[in-house]
Amino acid sequence: MTLLSPANGLLGQSNLLNGDFETWNTSADMNPTGWCSINWTAVQFGAPYTCSQSTDKHSGSYAMKITTINFAGNVVDGIAFIGKWDNPPGEFPQFGYPYTKRPIKLKGYYKFSSTSGDSGLVGMRLTSWNSSLGRQDTIADGLFYTLPTSTYTYFEIPILYYLPGLPDTASVIVLGSAETTITERGKAGNTLYIDDLSYEYASGITEPLMAESSLSIFPNPGTGYVTVGLPGRPGPARLRVYDQMGKAILCMQMENANAEIDLSAYSSGIYHIYVESNGTVLSGKFSKID
Repeated sequence: MTLLSPANGLLGQSNLLNGDFETWNTSADMNPTGWCSINWTAVQFGAPYTCSQSTDKHSGSYAMKITTINFAGNVVDGIAFIGKWDNPPGEFPQFGYPYTKRPIKLKGYYKFSSTSGDSGLVGMRLTSWNSSLGRQDTIADGLFYTLPTSTYTYFEIPILYYLPGLPDTASVIVLGSAETTITERGKAGNTLYIDDLSYEYASGITEPLMAESSLSIFPNPGTGYVTVGLPGRPGPARLRVYDQMGKAILCMQMENANAEIDLSAYSSGIYHIYVESNGTVLSGKFSKID
């Protein structure tokens, strides 16, 4: 199975994590904070959510439940990914979040059941923007295929590195059916619970996936000059700006709690801004007007 990627229209960049699934967006699409799914698409057709909050958890108060179902004669896939999808017609989701480390494992806990003999899938990818070739290079990746288990079971994904150096983006995706691809539906009848995702490093340190925070961006919308602020946080921090296609167009160091960036040379549209500060990734969106 091929993991979704920027090149095939699904994985690029975006915001942050929330690997314990304790915080949720309780608006119409009901997703874990920092994650997206196809819920907003499903409800437009009257279909049930395929990503939902569950009190059947490994620890804390909640876990993420992913289902792949039959609805009105069609399979509705269970998909969740770290990122944003603001759901205007035709806009691609933005996958991943700014990340500059080299973990050795992604690990967590899961439960899984299937009526079709299928498996679920958890995948991750580390990438870095190659400005010389104008593409996102894969630094490392890893996959885990679930087995049926009625109790929460530990899993880990050894991360396979292909290139030296640090990534600039990490992407995590969870599929209720491992047979789901860009062009193919998965198998219905699967239920996958995921909880307590974290990274492990060669030093033995475990780092939980962090929850999202927001940036201050002013003026917004604007014509190009933008002040980005870290509410209540001092510098230094690392700032990145991505265009609507997930391409990194600016990377800079913030030495103070505020930084001015100039996007006047770029076309009008939506730009995604991410700042990594003290182990937390903060995000915001800027609307560029002419």
